[in-house]
Amino acid sequence: MRFCLIILVVLLIGLANARPQSSELSHQLRRLLKTYERQLVNREESSSHNNYDSMRSYVRKSSNTPPVTSYQVLPILDDFTALTSQYTQLGSQGYSDAGSVYSSDYSTGGNVFVQIQKSSTLYDYHFIPRVTAVQDFLGILNKEGASGYRILITKYTTSGPYYILVRNKARPNAAYQCQTPPKSSNPDDFVQQVKTQGANGYKLYGFGPQNTILYCKDTSLSSTFEYVTTPFANFSADFESQVNELGAKGYRYSRIIYFAPVFVPLYYKDSSLPDVKYSYKVIQQSDAWEDFPQQLNEQGQEGFLYLGTTQFYYEEYSVQIYMDLNKCQCVDSETDYSY
Repeated sequence: MRFCLIILVVLLIGLANARPQSSELSHQLRRLLKTYERQLVNREESSSHNNYDSMRSYVRKSSNTPPVTSYQVLPILDDFTALTSQYTQLGSQGYSDAGSVYSSDYSTGGNVFVQIQKSSTLYDYHFIPRVTAVQDFLGILNKEGASGYRILITKYTTSGPYYILVRNKARPNAAYQCQTPPKSSNPDDFVQQVKTQGANGYKLYGFGPQNTILYCKDTSLSSTFEYVTTPFANFSADFESQVNELGAKGYRYSRIIYFAPVFVPLYYKDSSLPDVKYSYKVIQQSDAWEDFPQQLNEQGQEGFLYLGTTQFYYEEYSVQIYMDLNKCQCVDSETDYSY
């Protein structure tokens, strides 16, 4: 396309210079020339921004095609060999673990895997036996983190519980460093701890052993995270309003932490993405478990990224949270479902 525009510019210059006797024609041709010059400049700037985004491992939305996501809901495996085979195969196809979901009566469940089809990111998974000592836990995470692996989830198998760690192959320079401060029993103290850790570049990942909180930092980036919280909404419609109000201000939904009897919704803003805004959809999960995969993929075809299902938090019991990739313009291809 760029070559065609250059040829057209050359022809316009030739025509403009060949007809000096016609000032009106010359004026029109030169105006067209300026238009195409601006298009060339805009294309160069767009290409430059896209290259930068690619280096940062972000997938930018096409102007014509929604960033489609594809989902698989697979049985929860307890055989270690089958589990490792499943993750290895899916990771080589660009699928990332998006968490486990259960039916309303907990009689049926499955693992959700998501693939952002416009992304070429592939994933490697490591499986390490779970430990109970905090220092052993940190030792594993920091050793694996130095090679770009970050903890994703704990799975329980007939061979015992295992940590699953994942590495984004599109980010060879990524390195993770983790901390596990004690968990406070006071919600206000916990929120202050999250804010302090975020200001130092540590993102909330979840819970560690022996009543600790897990925070990890990608040392290859200079990002810091501003965390905020909101009062808990009892109904999903009110939650949808809250999450979209904060998304419009650049805050991304993180998770809901339960401090009996208080629920604490958390959101964060990434300092490296000052202009990104987020938009969300919250829908009730189908009562029929067999409809769940179809529900996921219908949302994926519209460009929505599944962020998880909250069960028992709201009056509607099970609601799904989706991020609209059409609205936020970009999505981290290293989407981290562990927090």
